[in-house]
Amino acid sequence: MSISYFLTFFVAIIAPPAQAISHCKTTPLDAAWPTQDDWSALNRSVGSKPIGQRYALADDLRGILMLAKQPFRFDSNWSSTAFHAERPESLDYPISANSSCIPPGATGYEESRGCDLGLPDYILNATINEEVATALQFASERNIRIVVKGTGHDMNGSEIVQPFTSELRGLHSNATLTLAFSATASSYTTLYSAISGSGNAGSASLMSSRLLRRKELAQTPKDDVIGYLKTACLGQNATHGSYVTVGMQGGLVMSNISQTRWWYVSPVWRSTYVHMIATGADFKAGTDEGPMKQLTLAGDWINQTKESMWQQWAPDTGAYANEANPFIRNWKHDFYGPSYDRLLDIKQKYDPSFSMFVYNGVGTESWAYDLNSGVCIIIDDSEYSGGIRTEHLV
Repeated sequence: MSISYFLTFFVAIIAPPAQAISHCKTTPLDAAWPTQDDWSALNRSVGSKPIGQRYALADDLRGILMLAKQPFRFDSNWSSTAFHAERPESLDYPISANSSCIPPGATGYEESRGCDLGLPDYILNATINEEVATALQFASERNIRIVVKGTGHDMNGSEIVQPFTSELRGLHSNATLTLAFSATASSYTTLYSAISGSGNAGSASLMSSRLLRRKELAQTPKDDVIGYLKTACLGQNATHGSYVTVGMQGGLVMSNISQTRWWYVSPVWRSTYVHMIATGADFKAGTDEGPMKQLTLAGDWINQTKESMWQQWAPDTGAYANEANPFIRNWKHDFYGPSYDRLLDIKQKYDPSFSMFVYNGVGTESWAYDLNSGVCIIIDDSEYSGGIRTEHLV
């Protein structure tokens, strides 16, 4: 199997307040950050395959941006999903990277902000198992956050950690799993069962969603359902509008899959008929408040309206994490269900240092992260119950 990964090392250059944390991922501001000699040694060990990411200077953003050393025209490529998916240094939704270094005319652009590096500075094009393993070991030993870029799109921005797995999508029980090591699924059944069914999907900005079963669709009073649908269609700003997507899932097809293949996907999927997505948050990109503040406000509105409605309509179901509100307060239950504790065991076994971090992912209740800071362990988490973490907002 031919596999190509883009492995990147995340650079967070604004450290959060020291009094709130005891341990953070290493950044370029730290003495422990690898030296140029260290990076050169890594390059040699993987056959010198790094992709250097460099942006145009802040004062010279006049239509050309250097991505992977290839210039392109903003007006003809910036809105292309395929263009961003093929480039490890780019994201479909730059808001997830604090709207750093985006072209004039793009949503969220502010001339006064200039061009700050908000994406990984070191990118490795790893093509074989050994290269991936070498890079992962290098990063984990130095306490550096690893970002694996995917070809799919994660609409809520929670997964800046996505596998570049265009050729792994046919993975099945006897296939070779070659993310960080050479292994078969039968040899690492717990890891394989944790990632089974976790493909990439999505299509819009900040959203809210719910998995609905027969109980919610056919056994709920009609007037109640109408009321829920009105809330689902509600927009924070009446002039901007919103939309609702109803995806048919075919619960009976899922329910007929052998339990030996269920693994740790939330069992709600086995009885789900509809995956409903609702939008409507009023996000003001490009304001002086900055992306993080705007995401916080939009997330608060989503939680107060759409999430409150879902809790009344379907309190014991859940949501599909890649197409859901990333700031949901009940994320453990809604994204992972009864499988959470077992998934946490698997995470701690294969990535005990949390080199790979995904917002509201398994185990992240012990970590603090926002667009303005690094990834840090939380000392006192007694008051944190999920949703967006704002301890370190600048």
